[in-house]
Amino acid sequence: MGWQTQKDGLWSYGLCIENGRIRNADSIDIKSALRELARTLGTEIRLAGNQSLIFCDIESNRRTLVQEILSRHRITTSEKTSFVRRYAMACVALPTCGLAITEAERRLPTLIDEIERALARLGLNSERFTIRMTGCPNGCARPYVADVGLVGKAVDRYTVFLGGTLLGTRLAFIYKEMVGASDLVDELTRLFIVYKRYRQIGESLGDYSYRVGKEALLAACDGLVDESQSFNASASDSTGETE
Repeated sequence: MGWQTQKDGLWSYGLCIENGRIRNADSIDIKSALRELARTLGTEIRLAGNQSLIFCDIESNRRTLVQEILSRHRITTSEKTSFVRRYAMACVALPTCGLAITEAERRLPTLIDEIERALARLGLNSERFTIRMTGCPNGCARPYVADVGLVGKAVDRYTVFLGGTLLGTRLAFIYKEMVGASDLVDELTRLFIVYKRYRQIGESLGDYSYRVGKEALLAACDGLVDESQSFNASASDSTGETE
């Protein structure tokens, strides 16, 4: 994501598109922005594995033009998109998929809003890890290899998986089942607090979860119920801006 130098001296720009959804809405005009970028640049566009787009073969003197088009259409650039949102992914789930048990794509953005605030208050907003959410166990957003996987189990209830990796090179393990949608932020906040306190230097969230294991994580996180609830309550009373 963001600006990358190509071997031929030209540039590419990876644009983060939340859940791969391209549409014009009240807050952003992403469909119009992409149409203008395609017509103006006239270069190759690649689909990224994280539901985003990469515009290739951009000349140096056109980088400002790309930024201007994104700004005019009120598009948040990849550089200003938090890491947790940049690497998050959801399947379409309800109402598009007939197999979906509960929400995914429509719920994940607001869930990420709350998680961003919690990470910022903990000083973890520069950590890179994946959160994947699906509306059923078919796992179309690859939750089973993510640092954190949220898989629809029943109506408004999810199985939480932990221990995957940013690149999806390791299977996660079941941490908790039947977690209510309204409890997900508290559950993850407790995990973030424990991770910050006990991680090793340079250790990712998935690596820490895999090293410690389910039982040790449950014991540590369940002892923080009151702390995480108080933490998130105070966060919701703030302006909501990340640090």
